[in-house]
Amino acid sequence: MDFDVELKGNIYSKQSLNGNIKFIVHNGKMSTLGKLEHLLYAQNVIADNMLRTSLSVVTKAITLKNTGLFKYLRGDIKLTNGIANINMLQSQGPSMALYMKGQYNPMNDYAQLMVLGRLSDEIISGLGAFGEFSFNKLMIMLTGEDNKYKVITEDFDKIPQLSVKNTKEFMSIIDGNIDKPSSVILFNWIAYSQKSLRQKEVPMTNVKLPEFLDDLPD
Repeated sequence: MDFDVELKGNIYSKQSLNGNIKFIVHNGKMSTLGKLEHLLYAQNVIADNMLRTSLSVVTKAITLKNTGLFKYLRGDIKLTNGIANINMLQSQGPSMALYMKGQYNPMNDYAQLMVLGRLSDEIISGLGAFGEFSFNKLMIMLTGEDNKYKVITEDFDKIPQLSVKNTKEFMSIIDGNIDKPSSVILFNWIAYSQKSLRQKEVPMTNVKLPEFLDDLPD
């Protein structure tokens, strides 16, 4: 465990804290936010009857895989009046790797985060048909949706690699209390071409992406 901390303010008053924190922690387990089963209960997923029906079985299988386990957790955070501006948070585990950026308020556990993830083939196989939706053109035909929100290459490249060759990447958006499933606004698989990256083919029914995404740092 390594920490590099530069803080000003009263440590007993979180709102007074300003400064920078960089850290790396080895061999641990993330909380709710770092578990795939939590992210799968996104609002766009549960809004679709077909996905919602299969979700319970899928998440039970994924829970047994302990996707929250990590080999390392690395962060670069700037505190402004107690608010954590997360420039980078990376974790790499045996079966899942994550990259996050955004803002977190420790006073009320409210977060506005973009989460990019990479899954091993073992986890993908456990998702069953849910894991195949990104290849299923019928999903777009049925829903009429094709999410054009782009993932910039610089962010995609910051997702830590896994030791396995066959992986699948996703994007999730958090807007609310980090432990509540209702705060997971979006879960989409990422498809990529030679010049651009984007998510597609998990329904976006009645889901509006929050405005804070436009203000996230590059």
